[in-house]
Amino acid sequence: MQKNTASSPKAPAAALKKITPTVVVLAVMSVMALAASGATAQAPDTQPPVILGASFNFKQIQPTVSPVINYELSEDATVKAVFKRVRSGRKVAGRCVAPTRRNRNRQRCTRLTNVGTLEQTTASTTGSINFFGTIRGKALKVGRYRIELTATDIAGNKSTKKNLTLRVCRSCPLR
Repeated sequence: MQKNTASSPKAPAAALKKITPTVVVLAVMSVMALAASGATAQAPDTQPPVILGASFNFKQIQPTVSPVINYELSEDATVKAVFKRVRSGRKVAGRCVAPTRRNRNRQRCTRLTNVGTLEQTTASTTGSINFFGTIRGKALKVGRYRIELTATDIAGNKSTKKNLTLRVCRSCPLR
């Protein structure tokens, strides 16, 4: 008994060449060609999502204030916000390390230490992350922070990073 290669999921290249030019758009992410015999060929999603815009409603907060991160994407994706604390450091052997007595006369640099991550999956191209001033159940300490936003679509394509800055202070006015 001979198998019908045109309807088999692993059709040979000869059967795929006979696909009629009927194009069915399933979503923004994929295009599928459908042959009369039922064989399909799907183009993979290789376009990463783009973060069109991102902002905080406050750039400087007190520990009791809850800022909101607003963003706009080119397609549906999971948005990841990585919070990094901006700290001073010293250059030692080409790397930026924590200051100590021993390296106090070395060249200054800025180092980033990971604080935590917030993640949200959006079903639309606009969204917001409500940030309640805590990461992993702990309030952010007074200081400067960099928030790196990245978006990952269903196909696993990652966007380029978009950086936001935030300052946490005890008695600063909200801006």
